Amino acid sequence: MIDWVVDLSVRITLGWFCAPCAWLVIWGFKLPTFPIIFLGWFFRILVETMGLLVDGWMLFFGGSGCYLRWGHDCWFAKRF
Repeated sequence: MIDWVVDLSVRITLGWFCAPCAWLVIWGFKLPTFPIIFLGWFFRILVETMGLLVDGWMLFFGGSGCYLRWGHDCWFAKRF
């Protein structure tokens, strides 16, 4: 969400008169935060894999359960 707010504010302030400048500022913020994004993806895969032991087996019996946004019981994540 912080990334979205920074992108939006830079696009509103710099984007009105200098779109390439806004692009450089946005990517200047995104490049240092890529390791944080990758850690988030790794943590998501780790947590989902531990949950696979509990309800992942239900995916094979009618698609119940949820694993990495796949299944009928993904409440807060959009399904594929």
